[in-house]
Amino acid sequence: MKTVSGKGVTSFLRVAVPLILAALPSRAAAQSRDAEHYELLLNRDGHIKGLALINGNLAVNAPGGLLNLGHDVTMTDGHAVAGDTVRVQVRARVFDVFANTLLAGRDSTVAGTVTSILPPLYDSEPLVVPDPFDPANFPPNFPIPCGGPDRAGGMHETFTLLPGAYGPVAVGALGKLILQPGHYQFCSLAAPHIGDIVVNAPATIDVAGSLLVGSLSTLLPVGSPALVEINVMGPIVRIGSGSIFNARLFAPLAKLRIGGNAVVMGHLVADRLRTDAGIILFPCGNGKLDQGEQCDVTAPNGARACASPPASRTNVPAHPSRPRQPRRRRPPPAAPPRRNRRSLPPRPPPRRPRWPPDAPSPPQVPASSR
Repeated sequence: MKTVSGKGVTSFLRVAVPLILAALPSRAAAQSRDAEHYELLLNRDGHIKGLALINGNLAVNAPGGLLNLGHDVTMTDGHAVAGDTVRVQVRARVFDVFANTLLAGRDSTVAGTVTSILPPLYDSEPLVVPDPFDPANFPPNFPIPCGGPDRAGGMHETFTLLPGAYGPVAVGALGKLILQPGHYQFCSLAAPHIGDIVVNAPATIDVAGSLLVGSLSTLLPVGSPALVEINVMGPIVRIGSGSIFNARLFAPLAKLRIGGNAVVMGHLVADRLRTDAGIILFPCGNGKLDQGEQCDVTAPNGARACASPPASRTNVPAHPSRPRQPRRRRPPPAAPPRRNRRSLPPRPPPRRPRWPPDAPSPPQVPASSR
């Protein structure tokens, strides 16, 4: 194990130094090699920007992979991060860490244990076995075919699609797409802005191209999210800012982009990850029913909450650690008093300068020279 500490400096040190593991607590149990153990499993690298809240296990699978947690990221107790290299930036907090190299930023906290990963892990073998990113281990519906009628919803339009094969499908602004239980194939699937995709479980959705859940949009199941499988063969999966996503996503070749203040639940597998600030990952299971999640069996009346309809897009929560305060508006500046011209005294005529009495009179200019 190599550790780099950033205490007392404003950036990470560039040279890793050995760490005496006896000085740190370590647990006997080794890290899990089961893909289902990690709510977010990445192949090569993941970068989570600051002010995020994480309530699940994260891992980078490939040797030489990097997991970077930005400033003020908070991971709740009882969860772990695993990767060949793990970077915990300024004031970030994690619980258990499994890594060969740990880069610790200034005022960062490891509340649990730090465990070094022993070969052959991250040496000749990936973390998860069998490797889900190996094409030989892809589901039988890969490669995903593409073909069928196109469908583009209009503004405020709600439409339903039956199981089958489709071309590009898009939801209009303030519209809704309802998918029935069954197997779907899309060339691409998108809810670009303020749109809803409602999936009745059980359902399998295969997308040959890209998947887009735009800003302030939702993709939510009716029923158990564990019974909604989304397989994406394309290069990009986008979950926009302020959106809500709850399903099982398998995109082994895609770069996953998550916008700011998005709420993401379920189980995600992707090649790479980039996020904006303030996201909430996997709030279900934190002991309370958060806005935007359908079910939390650990919360009071959790079973009843499981039967409730999907949350509306208007219930996008603020960050739990930063309650949203009402915005104070400054009063408009007072208008200057209006001047009534009639009430003002008349202006005196301009006074002509007088020549001093003791001074010689000014020379007279002849009229012919004027």
